[in-house]
Amino acid sequence: MPPLPSVRFFFDAAGEVREAVDFCRYYALQTRRISQLSAARGVVVAISPWNFPLAIFTGQIVAALGAGNAVLAKPAEQTPRIAALAVSLMHAAGVPEDAIQLLCGDGAVVGAALTDAGKADMVVFTGSTETAKVIEMSIAGSAKPLYR
Repeated sequence: MPPLPSVRFFFDAAGEVREAVDFCRYYALQTRRISQLSAARGVVVAISPWNFPLAIFTGQIVAALGAGNAVLAKPAEQTPRIAALAVSLMHAAGVPEDAIQLLCGDGAVVGAALTDAGKADMVVFTGSTETAKVIEMSIAGSAKPLYR
């Protein structure tokens, strides 16, 4: 039988959920401030890290959705289960399935395919500087390298 998690584990998990809820509330309020003249970008690729698997993942998605975009969410390869649960809860809460799609897998394969393709209108990323540089070079070589 595996050992029981420490009490710290439960405090960390509760903090992660609270931060995810804070992101939802914050971006919901921000949607009221978006100018009617502002236009959504289109499709946003959201690539999130392993160390805040719920909070940052959720924050990236709700920010993009709140601005009127569709999201291709690519969580860290270590966190597919929490990401799948988060997306299923968003769908259950009324987010249309075609507004957010979950794409799990290795960053060097799935993440690279998303940024190389040139199909996304925007990429948001939280993670290491090293990976950010790889993503930047991937976007620069894609069919859609220009910033708006």
